[in-house]
Amino acid sequence: MTAPTYDYARAAAQELEYGTEAWVEDRKNYVGASDVPLMLGVSEYGGPLDLYQLKRGEVTIEPTPAMLRGHIYEPAICADFLLNFPDFVAEKRGTIAHPKGDFLRASIDRLLITPHGKGVLEAKNVTPRYMAQYGESGSDNAPLDKVAQVQAQMEVCDLPFAYIAVNFSGMCWT
Repeated sequence: MTAPTYDYARAAAQELEYGTEAWVEDRKNYVGASDVPLMLGVSEYGGPLDLYQLKRGEVTIEPTPAMLRGHIYEPAICADFLLNFPDFVAEKRGTIAHPKGDFLRASIDRLLITPHGKGVLEAKNVTPRYMAQYGESGSDNAPLDKVAQVQAQMEVCDLPFAYIAVNFSGMCWT
C-alpha cells in the first residue's frame, strides 16, 4: 500500500493568511508543528496545559513585535541560507496535513530541494542573547524546542532531514 500524496495545489487554494481571525480559529482544530514543543513541555512559552487552553480558546496569544519580525524576515533568512548552498532550491509551501489525518499539520518555511533529496528549511530570527543555545554554523546543535518543531515538520511532510537557518540580528548562521 502506498502512502497518499499531498495535494499542494488544493492546500495553497485553501491557505489562510497568517494572523487573521480565520487563521487563529482554524489553528484550534489541529496540533501544528510549532505546538509540539508546548505539548512536550520543552517550550519556554508554556506547556501542555497552555496548549490545551489555547486550542479551547480559553486564552489567546497576541502577536509580539518579535513574532511579527520573524515572519517579515523569513524570506530574507531563507535567501541568505541559499547563498551558502547554491545547488539547493527552496520552495514556499502552505500548511500541510499529516497523510494519516489532519490532526497534525505543519507550515514549513520552505521545502528544501538538494542534490541529496528533499528536506525542511526552518527560518528563525533570534535575539543575540540566545546565540549560546545554538552550535557553530553547520553543527546539529539547536534548542530542544526548535528540534521538536522540525521533527514534527519532518514527520508531517515525510522528509528525512531539516536545516534550521538562524539570523542573530543580521548574522545568519545555519
